[in-house]
Amino acid sequence: MSEQEEHAQQTRGSQGTSTETTPDQAHKPHVISFTVDGDEFSTEEKSLTVRQILALADLDSTRYYLVEINGQQQKPLTDLDGQVHLHEGMKFVSVSTGPTNVS
Repeated sequence: MSEQEEHAQQTRGSQGTSTETTPDQAHKPHVISFTVDGDEFSTEEKSLTVRQILALADLDSTRYYLVEINGQQQKPLTDLDGQVHLHEGMKFVSVSTGPTNVS
């Protein structure tokens, strides 16, 4: 068996197809999904500011801030320009900073 044939044999999966990654696969961006108020959003960015997350959720950053929900823990994110390092499945809820109407 030639060296080239041996290499081809080593890079084939159990179905006889090549397992090598193509340039398109090697540069495929990683998409991170997260929720704000139960609505799902996704980004290819590893981190976003609180302001950017609010904008994705179509929320006015002058009237809202975010709280990160992680199990029973709640972490207020009030610094609009603070970076949030995103992980798959993160959960946020928005909190209004405006007056609450009481009827």
